Amino acid sequence: STSSAFVTGIFLVLDSHLGLHRTESYRRAIGVRRTENYTLLANDKDECDDIYGEDEVYNLSTYLGNVENGQDYVMTRHQSQKKDPIVLKGTAGVGTFGGSEDHAAILMGKQGQLRLLSFCPTRPASFRFRSNGHDIGDVSVTSCEVDEDERSYDLIYQGSVVHMPPDLAFVVAYSGTKAEKAGGVDGATAASEGYNNASELARKALDAYLFGEGTNRDDELEMKTLADAVRWERRRLGIRSTSGMGIMQQSDKIKKCISDQICSRESTANEERGAEAVDSSENYRTILVQRFEQFYDESEFLVPTAAYALENEKYEMLGSIVDKSHQGAVNILRNQIEETAWLPLSARGMKDQYSGSSSSTSPQFSSTPVKAFAASAFGAGFGGSCWALVCRNRARHFARQWLNSFNSAFPPGSSGLHREFFVTEPGPGAFCV
Repeated sequence: STSSAFVTGIFLVLDSHLGLHRTESYRRAIGVRRTENYTLLANDKDECDDIYGEDEVYNLSTYLGNVENGQDYVMTRHQSQKKDPIVLKGTAGVGTFGGSEDHAAILMGKQGQLRLLSFCPTRPASFRFRSNGHDIGDVSVTSCEVDEDERSYDLIYQGSVVHMPPDLAFVVAYSGTKAEKAGGVDGATAASEGYNNASELARKALDAYLFGEGTNRDDELEMKTLADAVRWERRRLGIRSTSGMGIMQQSDKIKKCISDQICSRESTANEERGAEAVDSSENYRTILVQRFEQFYDESEFLVPTAAYALENEKYEMLGSIVDKSHQGAVNILRNQIEETAWLPLSARGMKDQYSGSSSSTSPQFSSTPVKAFAASAFGAGFGGSCWALVCRNRARHFARQWLNSFNSAFPPGSSGLHREFFVTEPGPGAFCV
C-alpha cells in the first residue's frame, strides 16, 4: 500500500542519515545489525541478507507495521530472552488495524523469489508435504512451524523462499478505484471501517474461543492471535501433520475444536452484533466461526499448498487453490468491491459466474477451463488491484485483453483515476538509487 511504502521509506531514509539502528533502544527492541557500517539503503540490492542481524528484519517489519496502524510494538519474553517484554507504545496510525505484510515485502524482496512468512510477529514460515497422488489434495500439510526433529520424516520440505518459475509472469490490474483508508472527518472512511471489521471479527473470534467452555489454560494470556490458538490446539491434540484431501481429516479436528469453542461461549448472544458492515439478521456466532474458518483454511491449507504448487509447477492445482482463496475474500471477508471481485473471474474464464452486488446473493464460483493459471484480488481490499499468473511470452497480450474486457464490463467513470494493467515479476526490496 502507499502508506506502507511511505512509512518504510521514511524510516530507511532517516536510518541512513541518523544511524537509528546504532541506538541502544533499537538494538534492544529490534535487533543488532550484522554489518554495523552498512545502512539498510544498500546500493547492492543483492546483499541485503548480509546486512540484517538474526531476526532484525522480521522485527523491523513488525515494528513498522505497528507505526502505521498505531498499535503497540511488543517484543515478547521469548523473543527478547528477558524477564519482561519490551513494549514501544503506539500512537494514532492511519486508521486501520493492518499487519506488516507490505513492510516485510518492501524490506525482504528478492529478484525472482516469493517469501512465505508468518505474522504477529513476522517470521519465516516453512512447511512439509506428503504426496498421496490426488489432484487438489495431492499433498499433506504439516505444521507451519517445523521442528528440527521433524526433518527425519519422509516428507517434502517447502522452505520460506519460493522460487518463481522463469517462464511465468504476473499481470497486475489496478482497478482505478482507490481504497481510501484515511482522511475522513473523524479519521474513518468506509474502507477503513470495512477493513477494521474483518480485523475486529478475528479478534472477537479469539475472545470467544478463549472464553468458551473448557478453555482453562495456563498460557491463555500468551494467546494474542488465532494463530496462537491453532498452535495450542495442535499441541493439545498431539497432531503433527494433516492429511491431504480437501479440508483434511486431522486438520478438521483442530478447526472443529476451535469452532466449537467459539460457539460455546455463553456470553455470545444473538443480539450481539459486529461492525455495521455485518448484516444484522445474521447470527453473530456463525459470523465469528466463518471468520475463524476462513483464516484457518487460508493460513493452514491454501497458502502452503499454493506455494508448493507454484514452485513445483502444478498449475492446475495452484489455480484451484487460489480460486478458493479469492472466494473467501469475496464471500466471507467481504472486502472486495464489484470490480475486484470480477477481475480474477475474468482472468480465469469464470466471469459469467459473477452475479454482481445488486442481488442478495454473493458471487458464485465454479471450476471452468482457465485462462490465467491463477488470479486473485490482493491487499487490504475495498478497491485497489488484482493479479493474474500467466505465461511470460503471452503476458502483454493477456494484459491488453484483460483491460479491454474490464472496460467493457465496467466502463471507466469520471473519477479521474487511471486504470493500469502491467506485467511484472518478483523484484528486489528497498535499495538506494
